[in-house]
Amino acid sequence: MLSICIPHYNYQNLELFETLKSQAEQLHLNFELLIIDDASKEDHKSYLRKLTESPYRVEFLEKNIGRSAIRNLLAKKAKFESLLFLDGDSLVEHPDFIKNYWVNRELDFISGGRYYQDKVPETNYLLHWLYGKKVESLANSQFHSCNFMIKKSVFDKIKFDENLRNYGYEDVLFGVRAKNMDVVLNNIENPIKHQQLKTNTLFLKDIEIAINNLKILEELKPKFKWANEIKLLKKYQQFKKIGFTILIPKINSKLFKKIENSLIHAPNKNFFLLNIYKLSLYHHIN
Repeated sequence: MLSICIPHYNYQNLELFETLKSQAEQLHLNFELLIIDDASKEDHKSYLRKLTESPYRVEFLEKNIGRSAIRNLLAKKAKFESLLFLDGDSLVEHPDFIKNYWVNRELDFISGGRYYQDKVPETNYLLHWLYGKKVESLANSQFHSCNFMIKKSVFDKIKFDENLRNYGYEDVLFGVRAKNMDVVLNNIENPIKHQQLKTNTLFLKDIEIAINNLKILEELKPKFKWANEIKLLKKYQQFKKIGFTILIPKINSKLFKKIENSLIHAPNKNFFLLNIYKLSLYHHIN
């Protein structure tokens, strides 16, 4: 009936697994909790070795295969037609989370969204939190791979593109593929809580990785109008059209370094600079 598919990487989250197990059991579902560890460090995955009894199915990869491939592998190994994908650093707080999906199981493709904690974290983790609250949580109408349910037969037609191995835009491409196949994304109010905040420095590194992924995305489908899907590209094309790209700071300039330092050390005051930072990174690879 239901395969709960969780990619696991360097984040211990037994609470998530036990919550999902409890909710599915209360509904008397025939289900499995399929967890595949993508070559985590031993001290982050050793607890998984204790999850040996049904409904748990835990597998360990010796080599990291990346965000897209791990989700394709989960779908391939899943036993049931309904696939519920959740990120391994999520937290389920709503007592009817599984039920909210299950009553909509006749739909091919459903997304539940996500939210971030209300408590303001310490400054070193503030940039990721601000981005989550001001950008990601307000974009729940778009597809995000952190929390969705899909029929296996539908997933097998779409799949994640494994050319996008690292963080960034793999969910955008999946959503576009679904749309091109006339697979409708149904958004419901059933969010998960994002748990793992990265330091400001690591979050900016993720932004850089995502921008590189964006370039790969454009090369994979060069004729597709990505600016209709991605705000950063739309803004860049607007700058380019009126000849304003010359105003975008170069990544080896003092101004870019100043922007970077401002985002790292005082993100609350300088969050608006993040879009300029992203434009600079994108401009550099074009």
